Parts: sequence; C-alpha cells; structure tokens
Amino acid sequence: MRASLLNLSEPARKAAWSKPALWSTLAAALVVTVGSLGPFAFRVTYGRFLYRHIRVYGMLYVTPHSLLHLVSFGLLGLLASLISTRWPVRGCAMAGLVLLGLGIEWIQFRSHPGNSFESWDWRNDAVGGCIGALLVYAWAAMRRPADTVFPL
Repeated sequence: MRASLLNLSEPARKAAWSKPALWSTLAAALVVTVGSLGPFAFRVTYGRFLYRHIRVYGMLYVTPHSLLHLVSFGLLGLLASLISTRWPVRGCAMAGLVLLGLGIEWIQFRSHPGNSFESWDWRNDAVGGCIGALLVYAWAAMRRPADTVFPL
C-alpha cells in the first residue's frame, strides 16, 4: 500500500484544494465584512447616492448599493469556486458565502439602531455569489475539449 502511494502520478499527488485561492477568498471576505460593518455614518452620509435608482433598460432599475452587493459577493463566489475542483468543497464554500451575507445583515440589524433587516441585500449577496460560481463553471467548461463537456 505504501509503495503504491509513492508511485502516484503528479496530478494525483496534488492537493484537492488550492491554498492561494483559499487565502484570497478569506482576505476578500474579510474586506467585504469590514466594509459592510464599517461606520454607519458612511451610509448616512452617502445614502442619497447609494440608494439612487439608475435606469438600466426600460423599466429595469438598479441602485449602486445593490450593485456593490452583487459585485463584492460575485467576486467572493468566483474565488470560492476556485478553491477546489470537488463539488462538495465548492458547495460548502458557497453555503459559507450565503451564511456570511446573513451574518453581516444580522449584525448590521442588531448593531445600528433604526436599521431594518435588509433581506434584499441578503438576496443580492446570494445571487452575486452564484453568478461568480457560474462564471468559473463556464470558464472551466470552455477550457475542456468538446467531447468531454457532455460525454455520451
């Protein structure tokens, strides 16, 4: 048994997860958390800009506040999907992102008097994380040979 482990090919010896992607995800999560839980005075001062409705197309509007949630958690979803090639690890990372968004919203609700629990922000966090993960999946699918994407 021991001798067979020493004769593994190089790809089989590699770890099932990536340390740089893990540390990048943790660092980005720390930045997002500190930025979200930062001084409430920032939100009061720049509230007029953050909650301004910008028309994207027709009746579709977006606010800079929701874009910040989508982009920041999209980046986190992208980085979390790069941690491992194994689906259970990726799933746990995505569940961690959803819980991070819930935790941030709960702490904001409890720590700032008069601030309501913003379920829309939590939804935007989850959607952004899923978009980031889907971008990684699409990128990986484009890099595979055509016969291995949908094997028959």
